Amino acid sequence: MASRPRASVAVPARVVVAVVAVARVAPTQLVDKLFVAFERATRRAGVPRALARGTARANTVARIARASLAAPGVAQCATRRVTSPRRSVAMASSERALATPSWRAVSRAVAARAMWYALDAPCAWSLGAEDARAARWDEDEATTSRMVDEDDLDDDGALLRLREARATTLTHVRGSFDAHLVDVRDWLARFGAPRSVARAGLGHAAYGSELFPCAVASFGAHRSMFRAVCGRASERLMFLYATCSQRKFYRWALTRAGAFDRETAAVNFYTGETTRALSGFEIASLALIHAADILSVQTPGRAVNTATAFAMCLVASAAATFREETRDGDADASLVDFADALENDVLDDILKAMVSTSERKSKSAWRELREEAMARARHRLRRTRIDAVMVMRATGVLN
Repeated sequence: MASRPRASVAVPARVVVAVVAVARVAPTQLVDKLFVAFERATRRAGVPRALARGTARANTVARIARASLAAPGVAQCATRRVTSPRRSVAMASSERALATPSWRAVSRAVAARAMWYALDAPCAWSLGAEDARAARWDEDEATTSRMVDEDDLDDDGALLRLREARATTLTHVRGSFDAHLVDVRDWLARFGAPRSVARAGLGHAAYGSELFPCAVASFGAHRSMFRAVCGRASERLMFLYATCSQRKFYRWALTRAGAFDRETAAVNFYTGETTRALSGFEIASLALIHAADILSVQTPGRAVNTATAFAMCLVASAAATFREETRDGDADASLVDFADALENDVLDDILKAMVSTSERKSKSAWRELREEAMARARHRLRRTRIDAVMVMRATGVLN
């Protein structure tokens, strides 16, 4: 008798790992409803029934993972529904206010991300029609290729708007969402990033992200508002952060050393598309925001953990990309100085901030420790074949 093909078993196993990854930040009271929504979504999408049956196994594993990791969730995002579905349909897009998402929206978002990790199925189906169209990357949208600081804008504008919507009361991986946003901005300022990039860091999760399925702002309704509050360059970085796949971005950074390729490194996880419309400055700035995001949830220790070392890898790749950008005759020459500062000073500052030691080390000793930690992190993450596990290790969820 011929043996049964293993595909029907392997696919549910991948789903289990992906669902465990997103369940790391899922609200506790959404677990049951989440997997019901996921099972319905797999049926609507024509996924084999064996895959849908894997959700029962995923449910059990996700519960065990949550209990063992004791991770705080974003439960507040589902505690109240600000606007009823019927009323939100009747409201014009321009009149829609920022609001914490309903449990249905979060459930759809988490289920979509699980399918994206398991099957590479784009997540646009989890959005409304207007937002799905707005999530596409517009090739004609103006890009930023130089260090621009708009002095007439309030650096805290995005945070104030999110506070008005009570979005900052959400619980993040460690501490409050409000504190996390400020920590990301502070790390970017510590890097010496332009104010436009720091402003983007302060509002980086307003539209949600691949790993944060609680979008407070809508692509279709709120981009113009954030452009007015934060500036066009900052809002574009917020939008790119919200739509760019972190697992694809991280994989690209691990498989190739040096500068990012702006045509292939960024993949829109809502649509599955890549674009040539990203400037080198923008993709390097995205790498810095991701590095600051990772560092903001790490705890200093005696050794350099994988997540901290990977964040340093992102900073190093960003520096190489900034330097590559200056080869264009129209590029900002100050990017060379910024790239030098990232490579020569910022990487050492990160290491000193995240390693608790009373031992005095020379500059060369710190640099040797840094290079060893970065090489070890790259080797470990490259060998991690399952994307969900790789992302959890790269962000510090698994150490």
